[in-house]
Amino acid sequence: MDEKDVMIQELRMENKVLAKMCRSWISVKDRLPDPFKPVLVARVYAIDEPLRVEQGMYDNRNGSWKVYGAWTKKVLFWMPLPEPPEVAK
Repeated sequence: MDEKDVMIQELRMENKVLAKMCRSWISVKDRLPDPFKPVLVARVYAIDEPLRVEQGMYDNRNGSWKVYGAWTKKVLFWMPLPEPPEVAK
């Protein structure tokens, strides 16, 4: 194996690690988040508008989502919130 092959193998391994670190959108048809845990949601607001990305949470008691204090069932995708940045003390 030459130097180029080793570099390619290392980059492939690094890509696998990065892919696990990257969060991707989850369809509500595939899986729902833990109830009442804040997540990012992509939802339909109006028929002719693009999806809106907002913070919301799922209520498993009635199958609705709370987004900006209002209840909706129009959420199509969700993803966990990222970890907050560290603040120097």
